Amino acid sequence: MAGVVQEAGSSEEAGRGGWHNDGEHKESRQEDEGMKVWKIRQYLSALLLYVQRRVGGERGFLISVRTRDVCGVDRRCGQAVRRLMMSLVEKGLARRHKKGVYLIERRAVEEVLTALKEWI
Repeated sequence: MAGVVQEAGSSEEAGRGGWHNDGEHKESRQEDEGMKVWKIRQYLSALLLYVQRRVGGERGFLISVRTRDVCGVDRRCGQAVRRLMMSLVEKGLARRHKKGVYLIERRAVEEVLTALKEWI
């Protein structure tokens, strides 16, 4: 356990990627802006399954996608679903209704499903 704590005066150890190395890690965090692609893809199948289930069982011309229903209380999943849904909003396939709720028109569901399948 003694090797875990770094000494404050040891600049050589801090330069190799310890907790105190700020420059390299900050740049990489700014480049990918949060979650990495593989972390988002981890939750993509959950969103795809949720949309497929909602299509068959409901009436109306809108499908609501709630991040709470997809992810529960998993915050990382919520962030990933938000990024995926916002990319659908940018493409014009969905609308953001309010925080954590997105709306998809029933006529655009096939396009949404093909877009989600392409991202897998």
